[in-house]
Amino acid sequence: MVSGVFSDNAPINPAIADTVKQFNSRYGTDVTLHMVTLQELYDLIREKVKDAPVYQGTMNDWWGNGVGSTPYAVKHFKEALRLSRICDRLEENTGVHNEELVQAYGDNSLLYSEHTWGHSATISNPCDTMVTNLDFRKNSYASKAHEAAAMRKMNSAFLWEISCATIAIPEK
Repeated sequence: MVSGVFSDNAPINPAIADTVKQFNSRYGTDVTLHMVTLQELYDLIREKVKDAPVYQGTMNDWWGNGVGSTPYAVKHFKEALRLSRICDRLEENTGVHNEELVQAYGDNSLLYSEHTWGHSATISNPCDTMVTNLDFRKNSYASKAHEAAAMRKMNSAFLWEISCATIAIPEK
């Protein structure tokens, strides 16, 4: 696969089509390049790979190694996940649901847990401004998710305590 930029999640590059055209005009009698979609590629190789082994179960991709490089941010994020699950249960009992906090938690947890962990220069140039800026930004997603989940819990727990106290007070 070619995206045109040596980078993660690179955008498409229209110049690739021109490069393919130039390549084919120069070497097309021996080798011809074709730009295809992933579906077109799969259609071309489907029969050749039909007996390829299939692996199932939990398999970390290479991005899983990034988790070990930022243990405190991961711990903070995992706490946000735990808090959010608690809030889901509390909100079932209280009937109170703050959609803005749910959305803030969801958006930020999704952005934090997205596969990218750092920049390609993290090892070769760890003090590079882009590397540190991306690290701060990624960690901020964990922090924002945690903040939203903690605020949900605070609101839900407070309402739960009030409802329990109200039920427990005997009438005179």
